[in-house]
Amino acid sequence: MRFENQEEIEAPRDRVWDLLLDVPRAAGLMPGVGEVVRQDDGSYAATMKVKLGPVSLGLQGKISLLVQDRDNYHAVMRLEGADRRVGGSATGTIAVTLTSPREGMTLLDVVTDANLMGRLGQFGLPLIRKKADATITDFVRALAKAA
Repeated sequence: MRFENQEEIEAPRDRVWDLLLDVPRAAGLMPGVGEVVRQDDGSYAATMKVKLGPVSLGLQGKISLLVQDRDNYHAVMRLEGADRRVGGSATGTIAVTLTSPREGMTLLDVVTDANLMGRLGQFGLPLIRKKADATITDFVRALAKAA
């Protein structure tokens, strides 16, 4: 599944970039994310609670920063998570590109490619898209306040 979002934040691009690349702090702005801990290999262990329709999920997983190109304000993160109770997992990448359409404003282009496996894959695309869009919107609002 591919999701594309574009959001504008009233904050300078450099400040938004620095916040996004502080993975524990940025992940903490995402609704449902619990503790984020840096691992020896440079990745981050994380937990996330998500409610999809009538089902509550407790994902345990990993965040890896694959690309951090400050010259082009482009970053790519890989996410992996599983809920053993429900019997499903999710993997994907989130690519973020920041542009500055005008002074003091940052435009975030977010492209998410996600794969849901096991019982998680049984949820309908409209339900998943609605939840993904709401989560990104809430994250951007929190990011704007933090920046």
